[in-house]
Amino acid sequence: MPESFVLAYFLREIAHLASKKGTTSKLPASHPQEHGLLVFHPPCCAKVDGNRQTVTIHRCRADDPVFHVLPEPRKRQPPKSKHPKKKPLEEEDHICKACTQPDAGEDDEDEDEDVSLFDNIPSSDGPNIPSSLPLLKGEEVDLLRIKPDLTSFKGKPAADIANALQIQGELLCVSRGKEIVLAIANFIIRICFGVEGHCFWLPTSVYRALITDGPVDRGAKSKTFAIPAEYQDGPPGNVHQLSMQAAFVRPDWTLVFVDHNVMITFHIMALQRTIRRSDLEPGSPLWPSLWSATHGPVHSSEPIQALKVLDRWRQVSLVSQNSTAIFLAVKSNQKVFNGYGAQETCDMLCSVFIHPCMPVYQICADESLWKRFKQGVLDYQCDRLKLLETGSFPHVSGPRPFQMNHNAHDRFMAHVLCYRTRYVFADQLMLDGLHSRDLLNPHAIIQPTGTAQDSGESEVSLYAGTKVPKQPPTTVRWNRLRLPNYLLIIPRGRSSNKTYKVYTPIIARPGNEDWWPIQSVSVMDHDVRNIFSSTTLGPYSFSVFIQGAWTEKKVGDEVPKGRRPLQAISSSRRKRPRASDFKTSGEPAKKKPKNILANNTENIEPVELNTRTMRSGRKLALMELHAVMPFHNYPQYEPALVSQGVLYVNNTSSLAHSFFVDIIGIPEGAVGAFLEHCATLTHRAHKGKANTNQAVVKKEERDVVIKEEDKEN
Repeated sequence: MPESFVLAYFLREIAHLASKKGTTSKLPASHPQEHGLLVFHPPCCAKVDGNRQTVTIHRCRADDPVFHVLPEPRKRQPPKSKHPKKKPLEEEDHICKACTQPDAGEDDEDEDEDVSLFDNIPSSDGPNIPSSLPLLKGEEVDLLRIKPDLTSFKGKPAADIANALQIQGELLCVSRGKEIVLAIANFIIRICFGVEGHCFWLPTSVYRALITDGPVDRGAKSKTFAIPAEYQDGPPGNVHQLSMQAAFVRPDWTLVFVDHNVMITFHIMALQRTIRRSDLEPGSPLWPSLWSATHGPVHSSEPIQALKVLDRWRQVSLVSQNSTAIFLAVKSNQKVFNGYGAQETCDMLCSVFIHPCMPVYQICADESLWKRFKQGVLDYQCDRLKLLETGSFPHVSGPRPFQMNHNAHDRFMAHVLCYRTRYVFADQLMLDGLHSRDLLNPHAIIQPTGTAQDSGESEVSLYAGTKVPKQPPTTVRWNRLRLPNYLLIIPRGRSSNKTYKVYTPIIARPGNEDWWPIQSVSVMDHDVRNIFSSTTLGPYSFSVFIQGAWTEKKVGDEVPKGRRPLQAISSSRRKRPRASDFKTSGEPAKKKPKNILANNTENIEPVELNTRTMRSGRKLALMELHAVMPFHNYPQYEPALVSQGVLYVNNTSSLAHSFFVDIIGIPEGAVGAFLEHCATLTHRAHKGKANTNQAVVKKEERDVVIKEEDKEN
């Protein structure tokens, strides 16, 4: 899901043309002739029977003082289960799950206990829904909007109901953390963007050209709109598609909401009066009702409430002695850290010199460490939002939006500190902060205070003997020093098989046993800044723009034809780039990164691989060779192989060629084919071990397992 900076960018993008005068009519956006219509495209939305609905309708009681009752949409069929759920209480049928605090006694099956422990912290003071909406002084009651008869739409898909509502009017918008709210007439639309979600304006004429031929198939399940060639600015021959779930259509400009992965969601509410700009300000009676129960306040708009929630989270963490990694606690709890995702969490922790796997309770217990962490949480997000005020990040909206703005993308990537980067560029202030706490010493152990202490040579090293990281220098040259960055693989939960990738330049060793486990540590060998052919980070690197990227991977070695972007040579000279001038793909190698931990799993093999797989492989080699070379009669040598201890197919790799000729009795002309086939079967067994969820043993324990099995045989 996009993070706070990208959501703030989306808000600026929406407001850019939402209140602009009509290009043709010259009328203000508030004039009825300039009102826009919100249209949903059901073919591009998620399946109605799926787990994640693109459009949801607000549920409320018939006597609700704030919202209108909307038709109940079609419900997805629940999955078949041997243990049916209990019938919900009668009053729960009138409660909107998206806007109501979830029950503290229910846990999501996909969440781990360590991560979801603090999900029930209240996001703000007071009730979620106000008892009434008072009018401003001097105002009269607004007439309720006359809606069409929607009784026949009960049980229909939510996207069809939303189109039948005819949501039309002037567009107002506001954001908080990872959510954006649109206000049109008396309707409120809360939007949560998925990983590939984006929104931008394009000419209405272009929008109508996109939808003229209707959606086309993309794979077996999803549909998209094909972008006509005359509106493409990328390399010729590429297939450009737009997965457009919704659009706000004005006479001259159209705001489109697109998501390549169809993970964007729209929650629709109908107010009993027209929405005013003052309703979208923090502190208004309607403000708490705009947001979902799973997202809390942010310091930039609600400083007092955000501080209260953060202090409350600290108290609960201390009482429960929460040992969750601080990275997981910040990233996974949007009630407290609304807007933080993986990238901003890694960069924020790096900026305040905190290891991402440090236990939560240790950070909350030490006063100085807590102050540094708390200030980092507040300042980092505010500093990110201030970047939009610098004017360095242009809009993606325009007459020809389907292009990749490499220059703007490079500007954004310059502000990424450590997430998926090969090096961390540290100034003298940052370098002093890391060295003063001894966090760049690979022999030091991080203490509960956040500083590290040298453990001495008697302690067993965390890293392999030949792969201990080098301690960086203490001074910078040319204003910055390039620190190596490290990739950490950590489990999402203590008993979870899923993992997260975390990045940090800190090489001091983790502390006591309460620390979150680290499965592997490897030096970063690629940089996200050099990846141009796939989506990465920031508002300029989404799938809809990557399709138009001019890269060497797409144009090849020949000079490309088409609308190549002009490059500035001087103040008065421009030229089209050659094929050799285009950026390379920079994709990271698919090879597995080298684990530098001392107890790494590179020399670990599954138990089943040492017993059934290898033993059956020996017999399989003989039978398969006999099928293609029956005159050699390979199965006759199985008793001799067993008598000489060759019980597994991988045993053949350590035996000499003469052993099979002189002792086993295989003819000279048949040994080569036998050994080659045994090596092939051994390689297949090793190659498939990553896809099996089997227990593992170290090499020292493997011989014991083999001996015990031999006794049983």
